[in-house]
Amino acid sequence: MKTRLTSLMALLLALAAPAAFAQGEQPIISVSMTEIDVSGGMVFGANPIYGTGGVNPLNGAFGPFATSINMWALANGTFPVGGYTYVFFVNGVQIGTAINSPGGAAGDAYPQAISWAPPQPGVYYLSVSASDGLGHSANSLPVEYFASGISIVSPVTNSLVPLGSSVVIQAASAIPGGAISRVDFWVDGGPHSGGTFLGSAVNYPYSIIYTPSGPTGTVHFLSVDSYDANGLLAFTSPAAGNSIIVVPAVDPIPVCVISSPTGTPAAPSTVPIPDYSQNSTAAIPVVVASSARRAARSRRIRVVR
Repeated sequence: MKTRLTSLMALLLALAAPAAFAQGEQPIISVSMTEIDVSGGMVFGANPIYGTGGVNPLNGAFGPFATSINMWALANGTFPVGGYTYVFFVNGVQIGTAINSPGGAAGDAYPQAISWAPPQPGVYYLSVSASDGLGHSANSLPVEYFASGISIVSPVTNSLVPLGSSVVIQAASAIPGGAISRVDFWVDGGPHSGGTFLGSAVNYPYSIIYTPSGPTGTVHFLSVDSYDANGLLAFTSPAAGNSIIVVPAVDPIPVCVISSPTGTPAAPSTVPIPDYSQNSTAAIPVVVASSARRAARSRRIRVVR
């Protein structure tokens, strides 16, 4: 009888092992981005809780830069009664947290979403992590979002540039689902408004170096155009865009150098010590050459023992 019971238990354990193994392989919690709503625009992905979206694919969503978007996420796990905490990221940087209240308790009207606006044109990667009340957590796969448009990132408008100095002009541009082939830089107008062409950039970050002309008080206006992979015009910034103001040149910083006695810390000069017993007013002369605002000057300093 004992042998039969042992055999029966072995059979039951053998049958239960695959199911237990499969259960152990299942994640305790998982999370994914579900929907992106562009303010005043399109909906990408689908939200199974609220039954929205379902037409446009989530990955590759797009909208104008500086326009707010709502990022939605949904977690599933073995401890849903405790609720989930969602932490949203853009390019790996945390931007906010949303909490799904447990058991339908009163809480945020949209517990699985957060709002964010792209600060400049470009391609952004959105993701989310979720955790439950037992300390389990999971991360979603990133979703690509195209913030379309064009803008001059630097210098900011009304920047001051000393006469004769140079400034780096940097622009950002993006188109939905595609690539920018080049960005053209202009000053005081565009290609059809009497502007002066400054140059092009084909690699991100799109930038050139510009030395504005004077006289002091002159105001220059910067503008940029971007082109897609086919060479077609994608976006144009306003012709009277970011402005820079030419101000008086900066005076050089004064510099002092000891020219006599000569020598360096590695090979110092050897200076004879005066005979102070014979001459109580003896001194070692030190010459310092200094560059001042108008011209270099020489000064003689007498060091008295």
